[in-house]
Amino acid sequence: MIKSGLKLRGAAIRIRNFSSTSPSLVTRPITRPNPHLHAHKIQLDDGSQLIVNPPPSAAEAYPDSHSVHLNFNLSDDQISEIKSLRREGASSNALARQFNCSKGLIAVVAPASKQARLEHEQNQLRQRVQWGFNKQLSREQRNKRREYW
Repeated sequence: MIKSGLKLRGAAIRIRNFSSTSPSLVTRPITRPNPHLHAHKIQLDDGSQLIVNPPPSAAEAYPDSHSVHLNFNLSDDQISEIKSLRREGASSNALARQFNCSKGLIAVVAPASKQARLEHEQNQLRQRVQWGFNKQLSREQRNKRREYW
């Protein structure tokens, strides 16, 4: 609700009162659902009409989108293929998608080479150099708190 009435040097001051309901809802008439909206009309032999309202049904639940069925039983051929692809430089994420298994299983079956691990650590160091002061400070404080666990 907006009130205007106070004047200050030629400009009107508007005061807004905050409330939980809008004023238009108070004056609007109550609307009820139309019972004949989804009704089935059946003509009977004697000329009368039978109106059948189906009972309301509950909406179907959303499908479980997080249910991914991973394969944890790899054959020896698949394991040897994973190892050969890993030696060629394939990422664990790509292999996990290809063989429909977890990245952890790929890491156990065919861990990354020492060279790949060193390259990954160097990339992380390059990224840490670009961190701002606040991020560096919060990481140091977090690591310090972990020491006291």
